[in-house]
Amino acid sequence: MNNSSADGVKLIEQTFSTKNPSLIIRNNRLQSDKERNEYNALKHLLLTINFFYRNTTAHEAKIYNPKSETDAITALTLISKAHDLLDICECVRYFEN
Repeated sequence: MNNSSADGVKLIEQTFSTKNPSLIIRNNRLQSDKERNEYNALKHLLLTINFFYRNTTAHEAKIYNPKSETDAITALTLISKAHDLLDICECVRYFEN
């Protein structure tokens, strides 16, 4: 969406920088505390998903149990919310590769 070649935490941090953002939530100009809090909430939701669920086999997540139905429902709920918010984001800056 923004041409970045980064992934994981680096991609999220780079894309959702409040000082020089690449994506913004539509109609959110990061001018008020409320707008910055909403923006940071999306950034931290994405970081949470990344830390909890990305490649859990290789990283041995201790809290998330991939065999638990409750944990799967929680994961899908978080991912669904992140997806809804990303759907209303706009690219305001592209990265050069």
